[in-house]
Amino acid sequence: SIDFCDVSFSYGSQPIFKNISFHIGDSEKVLICGKSGIGKSTIVSLIKRFYPCSNGYIEIGGQNINYYNLVALRKNIAYMTQENYFYPTTIKENFIRINPNISDAEIDRILCAVRLYHDIYGFKMGLNTSLEKNAVTFSGGQRRRLNLALVLASTAPIVILDEPFIGIDKNTQDQIWLDIRELFHNKTVIVIDHHFRDKNYFNKIIEIDGNNNVVIQH
Repeated sequence: SIDFCDVSFSYGSQPIFKNISFHIGDSEKVLICGKSGIGKSTIVSLIKRFYPCSNGYIEIGGQNINYYNLVALRKNIAYMTQENYFYPTTIKENFIRINPNISDAEIDRILCAVRLYHDIYGFKMGLNTSLEKNAVTFSGGQRRRLNLALVLASTAPIVILDEPFIGIDKNTQDQIWLDIRELFHNKTVIVIDHHFRDKNYFNKIIEIDGNNNVVIQH
């Protein structure tokens, strides 16, 4: 579970949030939406302790996140950012960095779910294809789907997807979403997207308005 308790945060003298509170239950699926630049991604930055709260506090599993070991905290949150980054090694080794115990069969299953299996095995080296220079030979959509696949490989109990389908056509989005959402059944999932299509999937929707107020729809 994740709890924001009267949290305020400012960038310098610019207030972003003031006294916001909300609860995300264990294994709940939550959509955070609002206009671009409104502060949706800042919520993730606070959860992962990239920044401290100006006031208030955040709890995970009923404990203030400031009391967690920072490395352990971040290791238990699988976070797909809006930027695509890969280690300059093979595709398989990127998966192993996320989950040392993952098998080739599990990697293949995930690649199928994100509609990337045939792309990867179309390369001569398959899973042993190098991702040097941050996979510059991949298309934007391929990099996005690979980023998503690496998040799906994580065993972390909390998953955060920030604009997961940037650069992916809507038909492919729908196909991927139908497959991957089944992989989240026992995880707490936060999706940040201001025009997500499948809103019925979520237990609640947290909307941030232009005045930095939080409106929760169940």
